Amino acid sequence: MSDFVAVIRDREKGKHYRLYAGIRDPYLPCEGTFTNLKDRLGENLYNHILHILVDIAEHLGFLSYQIIATDGTLFPSNSRYKGCTYFCKDCEFIEFKGIIENIRKRILYRLNDPQRIIPGKDIRIKIPCPSTRFPNDLPRPKVEILTLCLQEANLDNPSIFNQIFALQDELQKAGLDLVVKRGILSKIVLDGDATSDSFFFRCPKLPSDTEARIGVRRNPQNPWRHSHYRLQPP
Repeated sequence: MSDFVAVIRDREKGKHYRLYAGIRDPYLPCEGTFTNLKDRLGENLYNHILHILVDIAEHLGFLSYQIIATDGTLFPSNSRYKGCTYFCKDCEFIEFKGIIENIRKRILYRLNDPQRIIPGKDIRIKIPCPSTRFPNDLPRPKVEILTLCLQEANLDNPSIFNQIFALQDELQKAGLDLVVKRGILSKIVLDGDATSDSFFFRCPKLPSDTEARIGVRRNPQNPWRHSHYRLQPP
């Protein structure tokens, strides 16, 4: 409503609204004008008028029904939405089988050629997105579940990941430590075989507030583009 009032008061954008409604300075409406009108008419009459206007717009061909939207109210969420739109329950526990052997081979590849060792450089572990809700017509992205790096060894307090990934002896000889920079581990299942271990990770793009929903509203400047909003459930 505040945006609509701003348009009405704009000298150029609002001139047709003012002309058709028969209003002129200094009797330009404000937000309170619409609120008082609704209170005077009552909810039933107000909704009846609204439905008549929708019928008129339909008969005039203004409604193509090519964009379908559901009625709803936008509420501020307790979480700033930043994450994947297509998340599902599988995103909490992304399984990677044989990760110990996978990382061990990557590190040994670097240790066999010292020129490949760059202390502090990210070693990213990625797998295809497991979400069952991701559209089939879009290329499925890869999810970075773990980020490692090699750094100078701390002789007094060596990294525990040297032992977890079975690289303790090799890294000790090279004077390096294996450090995890990013990654949220949800669960570990070990059965004694490094090639069949299961590590479960939480997707870093999973929204912190998974109870909230995604709302979509047409962009008023371009009706074929959409803006996304967070909708807080009741």
